[in-house]
Amino acid sequence: MNLETLKPFIAGGALAFGAYYLVRLLLEIKRPGGRLSQFAGASAEKTAVEVGSSKYKIRLVFSSFGLDVSGNETIALWLSRLGLGLAIALFLIIVGAPNLMVPAGFIAAWFIVESQMNGKWIKLSHGIEKDIPIFLSRLASTVQIESNVLEALNEVTETLDAKSPLREWMLRFIARCQSGGQQAMGEMLLEAQAVSTSLGIAVFEIGRLWETGGPGYARAFMIAAENIGDALKARGMAHAKGDGAKGSIQMILFALMAVMIFLFRTPQFAATMQDFTIQAAFAFILVWMFFGWSMIDSIIENAV
Repeated sequence: MNLETLKPFIAGGALAFGAYYLVRLLLEIKRPGGRLSQFAGASAEKTAVEVGSSKYKIRLVFSSFGLDVSGNETIALWLSRLGLGLAIALFLIIVGAPNLMVPAGFIAAWFIVESQMNGKWIKLSHGIEKDIPIFLSRLASTVQIESNVLEALNEVTETLDAKSPLREWMLRFIARCQSGGQQAMGEMLLEAQAVSTSLGIAVFEIGRLWETGGPGYARAFMIAAENIGDALKARGMAHAKGDGAKGSIQMILFALMAVMIFLFRTPQFAATMQDFTIQAAFAFILVWMFFGWSMIDSIIENAV
């Protein structure tokens, strides 16, 4: 049987497969009234997961689309992989790619989804870090007037932008400390260190102040704010260069895809594309392109 005659069946089967998982997901996943908070929210508290874990990153990605996938992280992750893989596969069929490249599109989707999960997590971490210097500076002034540490924290937290990720985290931090005391402080310190080294330093200083007290900690907060601010400035410059490098890689990726599509649509290469070895080579190239992109993207993000 000619492989070309199988393309409509491949496309139809992929659509049916994707539709099944989409319906299943929509039946199991709850949609809240508005955009989910990244750190707070009733549903996140119902099924606690370790901050920075795979399930936490899945929740983070879907929360940006207004979806609460608490308790359904695995099926949500597979749906995103299958949905993106389906889109890539259909695109390859439309542009006339070799048949063996169609299933390779699902493998490429796997790397893309993983990259997006890590990217969302790193973006959240950077979003929290950028407000830490000004937060500690304000806290240094507030603790000289307000002796109650948690009240001082609450006052300073309320001065942050309503959309600030640090504000969301600190509100949750304060609530946990009010209900759990010093034990909760230790747990939140571990979580802060998982989110960001800078946040871990800030929470450590707050914990020392809460435990021992004393006006000398106002100076400690100022020093910490200055040191973290200097480190974040250097990181900001590195991050800008990293974004430029990632942009260049994406341009190369698009250029390679354009060359491939040109070859697929050129009649002179039609017979060559029917060769199994050529099809396998193109399938490998497609997977390797997205694998390399995800790896380099991860290396750049971790480096900065």
